[in-house]
Amino acid sequence: MNRSLALFFLLLASYGAHAVQITLFTEPARCGLNNGRINSSVSGGLPPYSYAWSNGATAEDLVDLAPGTYTLTVTDGQGETGEATGTIDAVWELGQPGELMGRSACAGACSGHVFIYESDLGGTAPYDYSYWSVFQESPGVQRFTTLCPGAPTPYTVTDANGCSGSFEVSPSEFPEIRVPVLVSSSPSCGGTGGSILVDQPEQLHSYWVTNLEGTYDELHLYWEAPGPHAITDLPPGNYSVGIWDPENMQLGYCTGSLTDVIIDALPEPCGRLTGRVFHDADQNCAFDGGDVGLPYHVLTIEPGAQLAITSGNGAYQRALDPGAYTVQQSLIEAEQLCPTADPAPFNIPASGGTVIVDFADSSTVQHDVEIFISTHVAARPGFPTRIDLFVQNRSFYPSGELSIALDYDPLLQDPGISTWSHPGLPAFGGAQYTFDALVPADIGLLGQELVYTATVTNTTFEQNTSNNTHVASRIITGSYDPNDKRGVANSSGSDSQFILNADEWIEYTVRFQNTGTDTAFTVVIRDAIEEDLDVESLQILGASHAFEPSFGQDRELVFTFNDVLLPDSTTDWLGSQGFVAFRLKPVTGLLPGTIIENTANIYFDFNPPVITEPSVLVAEFTTGVGDALTSDVRVFPNPNTGIFTIHTKGRMLQRIELLSVDGRLLRIVPMQGDLMMIDMKDLATGHYLLRLFNSESMTT
Repeated sequence: MNRSLALFFLLLASYGAHAVQITLFTEPARCGLNNGRINSSVSGGLPPYSYAWSNGATAEDLVDLAPGTYTLTVTDGQGETGEATGTIDAVWELGQPGELMGRSACAGACSGHVFIYESDLGGTAPYDYSYWSVFQESPGVQRFTTLCPGAPTPYTVTDANGCSGSFEVSPSEFPEIRVPVLVSSSPSCGGTGGSILVDQPEQLHSYWVTNLEGTYDELHLYWEAPGPHAITDLPPGNYSVGIWDPENMQLGYCTGSLTDVIIDALPEPCGRLTGRVFHDADQNCAFDGGDVGLPYHVLTIEPGAQLAITSGNGAYQRALDPGAYTVQQSLIEAEQLCPTADPAPFNIPASGGTVIVDFADSSTVQHDVEIFISTHVAARPGFPTRIDLFVQNRSFYPSGELSIALDYDPLLQDPGISTWSHPGLPAFGGAQYTFDALVPADIGLLGQELVYTATVTNTTFEQNTSNNTHVASRIITGSYDPNDKRGVANSSGSDSQFILNADEWIEYTVRFQNTGTDTAFTVVIRDAIEEDLDVESLQILGASHAFEPSFGQDRELVFTFNDVLLPDSTTDWLGSQGFVAFRLKPVTGLLPGTIIENTANIYFDFNPPVITEPSVLVAEFTTGVGDALTSDVRVFPNPNTGIFTIHTKGRMLQRIELLSVDGRLLRIVPMQGDLMMIDMKDLATGHYLLRLFNSESMTT
């Protein structure tokens, strides 16, 4: 008797307590004044919260308090309450002042500066300082100078009424390595486009880059990001690159230990390869009336495996040194008419200049419309959620009239419009639709999966209709990271496995959200595509805002959102979010067990990058025998809190085995019928495997 074995990946997740919890942080009343303070921190329950203090105040925090006891009662959005009590003590002692690092101390020299903020002292001005070198920077701010690196400097402060406090101050210090290390540079041509790669091993620095001809003078901040760092879009010329100090005094400060580095002039003459990739309707190898540019198409330039990508109108460009090259496009369902040579040879003359190589293609597919769902906005109880639908014409020919329909989970409240029509997309045109809804304010929904199915119907006949339907899901969660990258295999729908004999693409979505305090004007996503992915197979699926794609060094894919005007999350929670989605094929010959890992770096204006957690998929095989069993089984919800349901759609199972991720058998459960609820709440939070058996066949 044969047996069937199906393997599933299960996640048991634990969620925080539901009760309202309050933590109070108190500051005493100092130096005979009513200047005590209580700050509250509330968790649990379901926002929004309301606050009621025993003194009648309704704010989240209390200030200017007299000594005494204060009780806070918090009520959440479901009427649940919590209570906490804090005590303000009376102390005759000044509080720790706030500090801001000024000039760093040079190695071996007492040259450091620190700013002291008197507002946190809690006494009565004016204040007297025991340290000998203190100067008033502005009202309430004192500058301590000539501070030595190493051991902290002690000092005492006394207010007008004799209340005092003793503290220590230490300046920051320049590290021992002073000279920026030049790793590499790439040329600019036509006045811009050059780059310099600098590094400072095992240290975090910022760099001041100056063009000695006076055409460039910029600070590049990398305080929180280790190197190497690419400084891009530079005009040609000679550069000085130095480590920045807080006083912006590159010349004459830390003389002898901080050394300016002269970066040689970016090489001239240079050349530029430009061109257009287009559908040649009349097949005359010229871009003219009726022809359409092919957007977001990858080209490879040899030698050096340099990459270029077309813009939305099919144009591309790349700065190059003089020399002999070839350029080749990645053809997708098209035949190259011109150039006749593939790859196409070209030369950048020794004197530089611009070389044009256009690619005229003829489509091998008449009509093909595709739909894609992005579930980039978190689904949280009591909050709005949003999905975006993208309909794209993947052919060189206009589509017919389109009908778009979205099927969504009925538990969502206040749903928006879910059906649309479009008169027809032009060649390679696209349309975007948004669906908004409210997740019910029920904390018991945590872990439940919201499933969306979108369908597009074309009145013009299509040979390929497999991409006319797309299914996506989103787990209802509590707290979340708003900046992430997620890869999903296109057929299996897995974000942890790529099934070699079933999946063709990995669909990536990079989400970003402005969690700062003001509008973000520019967002840049830099994504180094790993070697196990075929970068020439790139297809862009959609984005929340207008963008410009490009390639940086080597295989770095760059999306630039200029003038995005992304509001902060406290001002507009939905509007503060954005994304870009694209897909790639793994390289041919990928072996089972290969780990496909990718990370994105997200830049908001001039801030250090937000580095996402890696998207990791493992290449695996499944045998053809028993695939029907796998396709007929559903495990939900997943992730869950220890209770889940297995539905086999009429196929009878003999038993279920639960295994740890390292293969240890943890439990055997007899299966009766085709629908069964299983309770495993006694297991620890983590990832588990389910193995399912019947009496017909086997799959592993």
